[in-house]
Amino acid sequence: MDDCAPPDCLRKKISPFPEEEEATPQFHRRITDEQVKVLLWGYCRGKMIRADLQDMLGIRKTHFFALLNAYRYDPEAFSIVYRISTQGRLSADVEAKI
Repeated sequence: MDDCAPPDCLRKKISPFPEEEEATPQFHRRITDEQVKVLLWGYCRGKMIRADLQDMLGIRKTHFFALLNAYRYDPEAFSIVYRISTQGRLSADVEAKI
């Protein structure tokens, strides 16, 4: 088997628009970190074409290169999981004043 071939789960196109009439799930909910890592690994080794990857992932050029830069910076720690960077609740002092 070819080491550079994508796994079976990535051979089919990952549609950004589900056939149901529900809202499209966010990118990090449609695909796993490992799937994106495999695709970017293949791209970095010249085995895959950017336009094809963008189509498979359902993302645009700017988002693709943001992912690629993050992957190249630290492939082991690369993640597409959304992280909230702000505190979700009011501080105790503000709550008390309200």
